Amino acid sequence: MKKYYDSAVFNVYTSFAINPERISVIESLYPGCIEVHLSNYIYNSRITPAGGAGLAIAGDVASVSDGSRLYGRLALLSGFLEVFEIASNYDDVVVLRPTGLGLGINWKLFQEFTERKSSKQKLQKTWQRSAQKHMHKAQSLIQKLTGNLAGQTLSDNGPFFLRERTKLCSAETAIVAHTVEQAKLVARSRINDLTQEGWACGEESCLRGNRQKASDSTVAWLCQKDETSKWLSIRCGTHN
Repeated sequence: MKKYYDSAVFNVYTSFAINPERISVIESLYPGCIEVHLSNYIYNSRITPAGGAGLAIAGDVASVSDGSRLYGRLALLSGFLEVFEIASNYDDVVVLRPTGLGLGINWKLFQEFTERKSSKQKLQKTWQRSAQKHMHKAQSLIQKLTGNLAGQTLSDNGPFFLRERTKLCSAETAIVAHTVEQAKLVARSRINDLTQEGWACGEESCLRGNRQKASDSTVAWLCQKDETSKWLSIRCGTHN
């Protein structure tokens, strides 16, 4: 079973700068996708400013204008450790679908050591250190391609937040996760709790206020009970 993408797919890639004010918003109108808003976008511009956050698209991309044939291309996003594929693009926005897979052999080794379990504490700690070593190598590889948010240092665990809001209030809870995929597991656990409390939960459809069946790629949920609606979503970035 394939657990990672070969890093060679990004031997040729094109970088674009990301709008730092929109990097924290990951839910999209496209089910299971996130949106990336490019910053100071100029057609045919292919440079990511030093120290800026980057979107790296596999291949030589002339522009991200309407009509560009980007569908299905692989992409990397600053602050995220997994590989995305492009689901759509319009104006200065690129819509990405998480694949749940990482980039390079280091990602595979990280998963292998993470999945190992032992009753011997010393051996378990050795495997944990090995997992972190390969995780840091995978992080370094992606950061070389995408850069970091200017003025920010993203920690090893995202940072990711679970956002819950109603029409009257909103709250965010920090969660420990290395990827969007891991963050979704935490979110699904919360969805299960809400379901047991009598909430009807599903993915919010493109028609706001309506539910549809959730899938493995869902990053934003709508829960309804009586006449009350609650929205739950995953957010990545600094805590506001």
